[in-house]
Amino acid sequence: MNKIFQFNRCLTNGMDYFIGADPYALLDFKKRNNLDDDLLTEFTTNDSGDNVVTEGIMIPLEKCAIVPHTIYVNFSEKNRVLTNEENDFQFKEGSYPLKIVSGIFCVFAIDYLENFTEEAVENIITLYRDKNYAIIDLDNGWYSVEILAGLTQQNFEKSSYHWGEIMDDMEPTFEFCLHKQVEKPKLTAKLNREYKIEINKDIYKNRRIFK
Repeated sequence: MNKIFQFNRCLTNGMDYFIGADPYALLDFKKRNNLDDDLLTEFTTNDSGDNVVTEGIMIPLEKCAIVPHTIYVNFSEKNRVLTNEENDFQFKEGSYPLKIVSGIFCVFAIDYLENFTEEAVENIITLYRDKNYAIIDLDNGWYSVEILAGLTQQNFEKSSYHWGEIMDDMEPTFEFCLHKQVEKPKLTAKLNREYKIEINKDIYKNRRIFK
């Protein structure tokens, strides 16, 4: 297996929220708890929103900027993309427990939860594979997940949004660092943590590596 997977221009679909999960584990959680297909409403109106995180079924990234992001899924024990000198590492959160039951992990916009059915899950997986969105195959079992956030330099011919002359190559970035575990790890990450990445153009004037 590759150690680091990269996905550019991942979209929040107009909402300030990404989630990371095995979609089939999330679907099973819905069925076991007799939740409505509209998981977005369920998670925002009752305790299931906290329970799905503490049980290791979903990782929530709240208050994201509503712009394209780069997503890294990192299995390396030592290397962290965001801590490279040319990037802007801003903060770290971890760890979250994560349960994989179908050999799939993906990071997707929260609006997909508004009608979360078996058909919807199949459509998400097909779309993500076809478009090379943030989806990977991995072994089933438990993982601890640490998340790094900041901006990384990306060599785009033209950004899908425009930060201005200085920011053209800098993209808001989340790095999911996964570590395989024998049993369910403890949740040490903060619930309801905000994942807003700050944009400060001045600090990038002398940092650009792409011309």
